[in-house]
Amino acid sequence: MAEDAVIQQFPETFLLTCEYDIFRDDGLLYKKRLEDNGVPVTWLHLKDGFHGITLLIDMGSIQFPDSFLPTAKGKERKGEGGAEVL
Repeated sequence: MAEDAVIQQFPETFLLTCEYDIFRDDGLLYKKRLEDNGVPVTWLHLKDGFHGITLLIDMGSIQFPDSFLPTAKGKERKGEGGAEVL
């Protein structure tokens, strides 16, 4: 596991987690670790999402609306289709 001094050098991070993903909890722990070390995190959680869902984006089945794009740091954004930026 990386030491805090290494984590603190990470750039601002975008993190996507999905409710039905086996790695969901790991993603949440990673988010907390980044935040605890002062790394700015933009987090998107898909309540109805599953592992690998982003592979469907290229097929046109799934699209992230512009409402997911953060407009100001530290503000929560709500999206459509059960997704939230927290």
